[in-house]
Amino acid sequence: MAKKWTEAQKHCIEATGGTLLVSAAAGSGKTSVLVERVLRRITTGGDIDRLLIVTFTKTAAAEMKQRLSAGLSAAVAADPDNAHLLRQQLLLPCAMITTIDGFCAALLREHFDLLGLSPRFRVLEDTAGELMKNEALEETLERFYAARDPHFLELCDLLNGRRDDSGIKEAVLSAYAFISAEAFPLTWLRQGCGALPDGMPLSDTPWGKILRRYAAEQIGFFAEQIETIAAPFAPLPEAAGYFDRLMTDVRLLEQCSLALSDTDNDWDRCIYLLGAAVPESLPAAKGLNADCAAAVKAVYKTVREGIREKLLPLFGESEAAARADIAASLPRLAAFCTLVEAFDNSYTAKKAADGAVDFSDLEHLSLRLLCDENGAPTPLAKELGARYDEILVDEYQDTNHVQDTLFAALSADGSTPLFTVGDVKQSIYGFRQAMPEIFMQKKAAFAPFDGVHYPAVITLGENFRSRKAVTDTVNFVFSQLMTAPFCGIDYKDGEALIPRATYPPSDCTAEVLLMDNPFADKEMKAAELEARLIAMRIGELMQTQKTAENGSLRPLRFGDICILLRSRTDHAATYAAVLEQYGIPASTDAPTPFFETNEVRTAIALLSVIDNPLQDVPLLTALLSPVGGFSADEVAALRLLTPDGALYTALTTAAAGNDALAAKAAAFAATLSRFRRLAATVSAGTLLSAILDETPLSSAAAADVGGAVRVANLRQLLQMAHDYEQNSFRGLSGFVRQLSRLQTENPALAAATPAGGENAVHILTVHGSKGLEFPVVFLSHLFKECGKDISRRSLLLHSTAGVALSGGDSDTLTARRTVSQNGVMTAVKYTSAAEEVRVLYVAMTRAREKLITVFLRKNLPARLQTLARCLPRGETTDRPRMMAHPSFGDWLLSAFLRHPDAVLLRDMAGGLVETLPAEGALFCRLVDPAELPAADGAKAPPPANAETVAVLKEHMAYRYPFAALSGVPAKLAVSALAHRQTQADYIAARRPAFLAEDGMTPAERGTALHTFMQYADYAAAAADVTAEANRLLADDFLTPAQRQALDLTRLSRFFESALFARICEAPRIWREYAFTMPLPAKAFDDTLPEAAADEPIMIQGIADCVFEEDGALVIVDYKTDRVRDSAVLRERYKEQLSLYRRALSETLSLPIKETLLYAFYTGETVEV
Repeated sequence: MAKKWTEAQKHCIEATGGTLLVSAAAGSGKTSVLVERVLRRITTGGDIDRLLIVTFTKTAAAEMKQRLSAGLSAAVAADPDNAHLLRQQLLLPCAMITTIDGFCAALLREHFDLLGLSPRFRVLEDTAGELMKNEALEETLERFYAARDPHFLELCDLLNGRRDDSGIKEAVLSAYAFISAEAFPLTWLRQGCGALPDGMPLSDTPWGKILRRYAAEQIGFFAEQIETIAAPFAPLPEAAGYFDRLMTDVRLLEQCSLALSDTDNDWDRCIYLLGAAVPESLPAAKGLNADCAAAVKAVYKTVREGIREKLLPLFGESEAAARADIAASLPRLAAFCTLVEAFDNSYTAKKAADGAVDFSDLEHLSLRLLCDENGAPTPLAKELGARYDEILVDEYQDTNHVQDTLFAALSADGSTPLFTVGDVKQSIYGFRQAMPEIFMQKKAAFAPFDGVHYPAVITLGENFRSRKAVTDTVNFVFSQLMTAPFCGIDYKDGEALIPRATYPPSDCTAEVLLMDNPFADKEMKAAELEARLIAMRIGELMQTQKTAENGSLRPLRFGDICILLRSRTDHAATYAAVLEQYGIPASTDAPTPFFETNEVRTAIALLSVIDNPLQDVPLLTALLSPVGGFSADEVAALRLLTPDGALYTALTTAAAGNDALAAKAAAFAATLSRFRRLAATVSAGTLLSAILDETPLSSAAAADVGGAVRVANLRQLLQMAHDYEQNSFRGLSGFVRQLSRLQTENPALAAATPAGGENAVHILTVHGSKGLEFPVVFLSHLFKECGKDISRRSLLLHSTAGVALSGGDSDTLTARRTVSQNGVMTAVKYTSAAEEVRVLYVAMTRAREKLITVFLRKNLPARLQTLARCLPRGETTDRPRMMAHPSFGDWLLSAFLRHPDAVLLRDMAGGLVETLPAEGALFCRLVDPAELPAADGAKAPPPANAETVAVLKEHMAYRYPFAALSGVPAKLAVSALAHRQTQADYIAARRPAFLAEDGMTPAERGTALHTFMQYADYAAAAADVTAEANRLLADDFLTPAQRQALDLTRLSRFFESALFARICEAPRIWREYAFTMPLPAKAFDDTLPEAAADEPIMIQGIADCVFEEDGALVIVDYKTDRVRDSAVLRERYKEQLSLYRRALSETLSLPIKETLLYAFYTGETVEV
């Protein structure tokens, strides 16, 4: 039976008069509409190769092709002799149904000659691209550091702090990713870093307008807060004076808000108005309700602090001071812009040398083909556009400027119609530089569809996914939260969901699940408690809830349930573990770090051993893996064969024997040799493929828990090996080194995630759930503050507000915000908060039948009271209220407080709240933590076998006699042993500023001095210590930082000392003499039991200087401690030098004459 389409869907399918923008709500069937539109075209005379269809993902493109194939097959089955339909079937596999990257890659391969590209260029995968970026950035920074431009160094000081250069690196890569979404990235960056236009008042700049609007909104919000809190006093005659004073302050704030909005007021006037708006102290509220008076006092405190501490600092001291700060920041911005450009040049050169492009290049190089420098379509763009009868773009809400410019160029400004589909309410990829404002602007500019005027907009508001109970709840919430001033979207203006799904009758009332959290300061405990609350509710649902399937109801399954979290850091693993404790199977999309998975670690160990078998740790991993098959006892037996040699030597020694261990060792050695020979002749990818084919590694991974994911991880590693070879690199050694670098530079690289379909509760992030739907959805971990880190960023970028850096004092390295940065920061906060509302919308619309919101918070009634006081007068909330309490939990509770069924919430808030009309029911439930059931699993375990229990108890009663040694290291440095009693002397929470004036820690300066003393020519140093230091720098014995850190005056004093004269007269001298010696474990820990006290540990150390005098040894240790009291030094290092005496007398077979400390700080020689 033919599908029945709504009128709006029919328009989307049939309209052909020009460009269309389809605003498709969640669950509105947009994909079905898109497929049907294409099928109608190609089954009524159109050709599939005359359409360009662009999807967001490869999966969506494949699904589109599959649906079109099925539709064509059905059409051919109905009309098997139709030559046109048969031709479309032949054309479909080659049709341009692809992602934007796929289209751009095809375009570049067709026109490579116009760009000077190799016809065999390849696209860098993410991993290879990140490595190349890091190399290019390292080289760029080295050049800039060498040039020592003062503005660049000042920039580094502000972004890096006093340690490494991770801050500047992060800033460059972040900016580079951001500007890559712009059509002309470096042009945008230069403009964004530009100076204030001459003569333009600060109030008229983009930053000034943003801050004025923000301040006006906040002041208006403060006025409403005071007016709300004053309301209880209005009818009280005895409070008339008090009420009048409150209302006077309200009027003052309202006038200030209006004045801030007046563009005639200059910047200094705005600062004056803000200062004058701070309410004066209130008179005592004698004889009035104490609770009400306390609430007034709290609101006044919030208002005063809000103006003095939050608003006024945004504006600076004056316009002149603000302009001076901005001007002072411009050289740093220019230096940053120059650095990003230099990095871009370096990265581009590396890609060109490698014959490669990255995904950003695909779009920008395509843009060079299709647009001139003014953005107008090129002749090639018009030629390409003429190939297509229509360009169809899915998920248009996530388009950026580059992509939109590409589509506009191909369309030749409308000559080829565009059919774009999306839902701006679901644009949640700001971190990928998606720009929903593009969609919003076009929707506002296009006319409503009438079949005549184009471009036009069609709205698909019908929801065919969810029960009315769900859509009613979504509509109730977002009709309040999603407003044009805050999100750019007016939910009430045609954006509300219209329920059209048909379901069998069932109780699926939306739920609000509440619990007061006793663990406010313990986030993990709170997550566990919330998970227990959800587990309890899931247990109840499994007993009572039914879900629809094929038109009837069936019992709920675990796989029907989804728990949504905002991000992967929101304790997904904790939720899964707690659910498992309650006998509820759970799966999560929170990935394990790739390099920490057992199968990947084993595979890398095998590759490392094949590359170099004399590596004990990787070889041990390989031996204990399924490939080696050795037990721990067998490996210990191997080790005993050659206790002092390499483990590989022990393996080959064992292989020459004739026992069972010898056979196993010989077999592994033979396998290793075979792969080593193979590695010399094939690529790393081919080698790893052979390992997976010929060893049990892959099958063992598949047989383990989560086998499909483990095999996927091995395939990911194999793909990395193939990518490595494609990047013009060769050889196993290089691949192993690259893996080592990746583990250092990208340790959080994600492993594969479990596939769906299992009967387990799904624990997903909101982004991970996009495009999915579930019968029952829990929204959890709702009180995480949105955009919390924005204020801490030193570098901020915004598509319209530009670029801003912190101001600061280069001498003290203290940062402060400029007015420009405050403006950009406010714009970024606005954009971020608007996206968070859209994220919440996506989360709530994942539910098909039942939506449960979970609220766990310390002192929940107090929070509800605060939110109730901040509720707006009208039906919709506004930006100041949303940003005053920026969390999903606060936004939802503020909305639910006004639901007619939320009596429990209003009772907890302790006051009257005006309700709003609501269509659907809402069930609110407060659960006491004491009501939560114990986690005792789904069913009682079977009775235990008595004999088995007895054996297990016997085994478990065994105590390893040397367990105490587990806390004692097998090898220890002398200095660590010597300082174990005084470690507290060296602990500091952070390094004081006076200890890092030259950028080096005391330990680093000590290392510099010891390096000089190790490699210096003493005779040359005695003659000219400066010249000798410069020689060591030139010969790369010292780094520039170490050379600069040397205290040449104190070094000169040493070469003038009596100690140095003794050293010069010595017949033998040892500098940096390294030694090792065994020492009983009790020397490290005198609390060890007798059985373990005499177990040996290896002590290693390096004596700075040892010389022979009168047939005996004199030991000298150089110290740079800033200590003047020689007795303190003697006490601090006596144990270390005692160990030196013992070790050196044994290793050099000479008696010890003296042990000395030379204190460079005082120039004193101290006998110990």
